[in-house]
Amino acid sequence: MEVLEKRRSYDDMTPEEQAVVRAEWTERIADRRAGFNLVEQFAEEGRSYVELDADGRVVRRGDRACT
Repeated sequence: MEVLEKRRSYDDMTPEEQAVVRAEWTERIADRRAGFNLVEQFAEEGRSYVELDADGRVVRRGDRACT
């Protein structure tokens, strides 16, 4: 796709072509998110982190103090 290869402007595309590009962006983002695992990455790096639990409380994860 020309716009994804930066050879054409998104704004110059027809609404139908823009829809195709948006669908492709959505698929690419979903693929990236599926392979994105911060819990695993932080564990490998020995890093701790905080997150919110289901009730909105801050929970510290990992063994080290957060920096």
